[in-house]
Amino acid sequence: PGNADKMASDFHKQYHGLTPTQAEKEFIVLSMGLPRYGKHLFFAEEFMEDRPIELGAGYDGITVYYNKKLATNYPWKDINKLIYHGHRFKIRYHPADDSERWDIKSHKFQCPETKWAKAIWKEFVDQHTFFRLAIPGPPPLPIVLPQLDRDSKIRFSGRTMKQLLTHPQEPESTSIVRYFNSVGLLSSLP
Repeated sequence: PGNADKMASDFHKQYHGLTPTQAEKEFIVLSMGLPRYGKHLFFAEEFMEDRPIELGAGYDGITVYYNKKLATNYPWKDINKLIYHGHRFKIRYHPADDSERWDIKSHKFQCPETKWAKAIWKEFVDQHTFFRLAIPGPPPLPIVLPQLDRDSKIRFSGRTMKQLLTHPQEPESTSIVRYFNSVGLLSSLP
């Protein structure tokens, strides 16, 4: 805490006299250099070890933190499948350092509650799909016997990162025509 106060004091002296906009820009640039910038963090435990960990999902993949220090990073390109079952979920991945791409490894995590594990799993699947998928697939066909389909499934419905980079969305320009109706009230049509 004492070191943080001194650092804050030094930053105030360094950026004294800047406009609020410039100061905010400098703050964002400084924040981007932090290791947890852009991470959505979740608390969980390692399966069978009961060690508290933090799981982070961001643009570079899933990161695991022990005692607020980076322990493992799973890039999105190496992740094969994200599996959810009860209060546990698992990451299946191809290690990047192995030359054999058929070697699939996994890392299991557990949460105190099922809803918590499912929320983490959904967030990871959503981000994995956003960063890895080129175009979302068509909606699945309805299942004749839903009792036989017991897997938890979610479907990504937004635009993927590739779609955003190749076709940026331009703001729609709408023209509004205003006129008086028969009663004399002002109306508008898009």
